[in-house]
Amino acid sequence: MNKQSAVIRNLFCTLLVYWAGLYVVHGQNLILNPSFEEFLKCPEDLGTFAYDVKHWNSATSGSTDYFNSCSESMGIPKNFNGEQQPYNGQAYAGLYLIAPSDYREYLQVPFKYELEKDHVYELSFWLSLAESSDYAVRDFEILLNEKEVLINKKTNLLKGEIAKYKENRMHSLQTRKPSFNLNRDQWFQIKFKFKAKGFERFLIFGNLKTNRSTLKRDAISWGTKRGSYYYIDDFSLVQLDPPPKTYKTEVLYTFENVYFAFDSAFLNQKSRESVKRLKVFLDEHPTYKITIIGNTDSQGSDAYNQQLALNRARGIALYLENLGLDNNRLEVKSQGSQYPRATNASTEGRRLNRRVEFVLTQID
Repeated sequence: MNKQSAVIRNLFCTLLVYWAGLYVVHGQNLILNPSFEEFLKCPEDLGTFAYDVKHWNSATSGSTDYFNSCSESMGIPKNFNGEQQPYNGQAYAGLYLIAPSDYREYLQVPFKYELEKDHVYELSFWLSLAESSDYAVRDFEILLNEKEVLINKKTNLLKGEIAKYKENRMHSLQTRKPSFNLNRDQWFQIKFKFKAKGFERFLIFGNLKTNRSTLKRDAISWGTKRGSYYYIDDFSLVQLDPPPKTYKTEVLYTFENVYFAFDSAFLNQKSRESVKRLKVFLDEHPTYKITIIGNTDSQGSDAYNQQLALNRARGIALYLENLGLDNNRLEVKSQGSQYPRATNASTEGRRLNRRVEFVLTQID
């Protein structure tokens, strides 16, 4: 193959990957520990999901189960409710969607950052009906909440009580499968595509309905528990628009949507969301450090602008540190009003000059 053909082929392959990304998914998974691989303790008994799995909890006093290949008593593939290999990795969770006296179990996890209003996301996960289940269900629901919910009860959660909990806002996602999935051997996927309302920070999965109101179908089981028990694995939450931002080292970038009012170093909500997205990128590139560079418009003395620009850079650095970024990966600088991005003769130009920039470098 000649050099020109190789260049054309490589360009074509790059475009294919790019186009595929536009129509499938963009960006990193916003679910922490999506396949339950990270654990604080290898499970030794029933109902320890909330204590053993990193980042996750059960939202209520229901005893959601955790299965991991590290365990003899709560291992895989065989367990007290059936037999199933993980969909992904070496672990999965298990919970009752139907049980006697409306007993319920739930899963709850925070996102890497708050979802952005009016942007489109895709949420998916995999389920498998356990052999001991007497019922299969057809309706599945997810609650996306502003606040973490911790309610001391073992029966089904009610949307009203979730909304009242610390004045929580919630966004409900519901789907109905076209038919009952009675296959105990295979995993099946649940998928939601939705537009965010802009406050979503936590996810809860489980059955919020009573036994009577749950759409269910009898399933042949080897148990007599009169319940519906599902294994669950491999959560994914990705933003479909716009494509994720990627960054190169030794390149000067301007923080998107991070502009300051006159004589101010205050970071508003929109600015903080931009910084959060960069934090996610830095988490995925632990060998990068960041130099944050503050700037001002030309109004004010050179000495005053130098300090104001430094305060702006420090404000972002402190916010990144509060989000969990190691201080050793942070450096701040000030350029005052020395390097305007636009003219200082107009209001819009001065707004653009009140900015913060950054450069990523490889840690030695």
